Amino acid sequence: DRCLPYVLAAGAAAAGDAPTVTCDCLGFWPHNRIVWAGSRTPAAKLQAFAETLRERLRLAGFALDARPFFPHVTLLRDARQDPPGDELSIAWTADELLLVESLSSAGIGPHYRPLARWRLKAAVPRPDGIE
Repeated sequence: DRCLPYVLAAGAAAAGDAPTVTCDCLGFWPHNRIVWAGSRTPAAKLQAFAETLRERLRLAGFALDARPFFPHVTLLRDARQDPPGDELSIAWTADELLLVESLSSAGIGPHYRPLARWRLKAAVPRPDGIE
């Protein structure tokens, strides 16, 4: 695709320090029956990372929607109901950025094909625990 080089350049430019991803809530999207874990308030480094990527894509001429950044992980597809409870506490440090193509095919369903991968730099831990 002719857009791929621009997306690859944006991803390479955004890749930097490894952000911490925190999932502190569970949710359910009934329209597509997905249960997800997400972050009510993304860490500043993760928010900045996402905004850098969006800005690079805008500068390359991509039209992006205005939805706010909402980091989440799909936990279950084809869910029949909202999961019980909505609290959790999971945090990890991302060590790579992947560009994936979302595909769907009969018999397999939704799946992803990696197109590019960038290693992220591990942050040096601060003694006070602040990012």
